[in-house]
Amino acid sequence: MITLAILTALLLTSAMLAGIVLLRLAIKREESRNSLYDPPTTLTVAVTRRVLGWHGPRPQDIAQARRQRR
Repeated sequence: MITLAILTALLLTSAMLAGIVLLRLAIKREESRNSLYDPPTTLTVAVTRRVLGWHGPRPQDIAQARRQRR
């Protein structure tokens, strides 16, 4: 029983670490291309942005918001 609990914990930990590594790689690729303001080019990029909650400000949106405040 203890062995099963340990194996389950190891499996969950491994899955979480793999997910974190994949996200870190995707973030590093996005930052190296300086493409955070461009629309997502692939499904992987779109999923990474959605998971991380990146709805980054677009330069046009910022300008419009400043004009509306005045």
